[in-house]
Amino acid sequence: MEDTDYIFASYLYRIVPDLEKINSETLVAFLNSKYGREQINKQSMQSNQVNFSPAKFRKISIPKICTRIQYTIAKMYSTAYTNIENANNKYSQAENLLISELGLENFSPSKEKVSIKTLKESFLKTGRLDSEYYQPKYDEILNKITKYGCSEFTNFVDSYTTGYPYSSDSYVEKDGIALIKISNINNFKLDISSASLIPKKDIDLSAENVVQKNDILVSMSGTIGNSCIVQEDIKAVVNQRIMKIKSKNINPVVFSLIINSMIGKNQLERIQTGGVQANISPKDILKIQIPCIKTSVQDEIASYIKQSMEYSKKAKELLNISTKAVEIAIDKDEQTAHNFLDRQTDRQTDRQTLIAYYNEQANYYINLAIFRLYEEIGLFDSLKSANYIVKNLKDTFAVSGRLDSEYYQEKYDRLFEKLSDNNCDKLSNLVTIKKSIEPGSESYQTKGIPFIRVQDLTKFGLTDTSVYLPENEFKDCIRPKKDTILLSKDGTVGIAYKMNKDEDIITSSAILHLDVKDKRVLPDYLTLVLNSIAINMQAEKDAGGSIINHWKKSEIENVIIPIIAKEKQEQISKLLIESENLRIESKSILEKAVKAVEMAIEYGEDKAIAYLNS
Repeated sequence: MEDTDYIFASYLYRIVPDLEKINSETLVAFLNSKYGREQINKQSMQSNQVNFSPAKFRKISIPKICTRIQYTIAKMYSTAYTNIENANNKYSQAENLLISELGLENFSPSKEKVSIKTLKESFLKTGRLDSEYYQPKYDEILNKITKYGCSEFTNFVDSYTTGYPYSSDSYVEKDGIALIKISNINNFKLDISSASLIPKKDIDLSAENVVQKNDILVSMSGTIGNSCIVQEDIKAVVNQRIMKIKSKNINPVVFSLIINSMIGKNQLERIQTGGVQANISPKDILKIQIPCIKTSVQDEIASYIKQSMEYSKKAKELLNISTKAVEIAIDKDEQTAHNFLDRQTDRQTDRQTLIAYYNEQANYYINLAIFRLYEEIGLFDSLKSANYIVKNLKDTFAVSGRLDSEYYQEKYDRLFEKLSDNNCDKLSNLVTIKKSIEPGSESYQTKGIPFIRVQDLTKFGLTDTSVYLPENEFKDCIRPKKDTILLSKDGTVGIAYKMNKDEDIITSSAILHLDVKDKRVLPDYLTLVLNSIAINMQAEKDAGGSIINHWKKSEIENVIIPIIAKEKQEQISKLLIESENLRIESKSILEKAVKAVEMAIEYGEDKAIAYLNS
């Protein structure tokens, strides 16, 4: 490679070989060989994090490789790097063609504003130096609720508990008690219809541990701050990452809404810890500020929530009727199922339309409750900024249920205006979307079926994984086929890669499988679009705002995909295929170089030279 003006991080170090003994390319090939890796692993310090110091590197034995082999390996590396450069150029050509066709050549997102604070205002007070903590949105909300009148969370709590880390090995299929996990809490609702069951004998069924009507549940991991109220007495317990609260001095329904709104979530988001997985403790939750809402306003908000719950109940009842009808059709016959449906609902009623209407009304009233809460506190003034477009309630909250200012930044409107110049369609109309599994770390092993996580996914391919799953337990899991597009939805969201062949691998639930069903788009073209600014910004809009991002499947389904002329898609596809082939060729060359070094060590230089010439 040529000289570069780079600065490298402290966890990297530079090696300058003695060129009279070994060239750089051969040294790299050796270090990547099994013999080099073996010595590196032996010399590495094994603690919580593996470390390998320069002093340890000096202890590694480097074999003497003849000049002829070194020269050949150097040429191979040169060819490989040239291929990579050409692959990048082909990919850039495809990107530029796409951007040009979409009219996004000069499109640039507006810059986010930054809050400037003194040392006294920041680190000396909080001990935090991460910029996320000092975003103005947090101060804006806190200032509003402080001005309105507020008190610490703990002053509204009568008592609280957390659950236990029940092992999945103890789950039973029936005759158990429901275990409430974070996945059972969604959009202010608790759904235990598919909850895991724990044997009753393993559980203390005291009032302290079993959830009761009007208990408030709050998630403490992942999407922290997800909250719901238990609407009725049920036989269920919570796991260790859910805080179960009995409230006082406030309507429990309103209390849960406040926690679930940006008033609670933004405060929790600010103080959460963790890398890939965000976490928060009960003591942190107890410290956040809760506005002291007037009793009359609480009653009004609670009435809206009650209406929302009633509509949700109606929708669920209709869904249960539909499910029951299917079961009757299977157990007996279709006519009996039809008769059952006619007895339960009006023959002329479009049940799916009615279910959609009930769900729409449920969302409307929960949004109305949140709106009334924000209106009471005066949070709407926080949206008045030069970086944002001022929109009315009808165009914003009533449609999206979102009042966080980031969601309404002008850059997103500008993007959609640009995209509207093209023929567009929702992603769900172009592909079928399937979700894989999340087995849990207890299933991980060192051999079996490769398990691909988001960290193993790039837009140029899949990296080698160190995690495998037992084949006998996961044989029925979906496998990606040729032309399947893998799309990340959690963590680093929006990474898309198209499979070039069928692969016997399993992906995590954070990676969706997209299979093109509409002939208007080519898989290669769609993959490039998914990796482009046009979709990256839509992902940012939907999933941004916390330490770990979550891009919901429902949001992904509604992503707007521009559809350009087929001949342009074919040009793009050709460039991408050429780029991919060059990367594959480059990888093959580098692997051959490493193999040659291993053969020289194992069988002698003549065998290695013969292999290189083959």
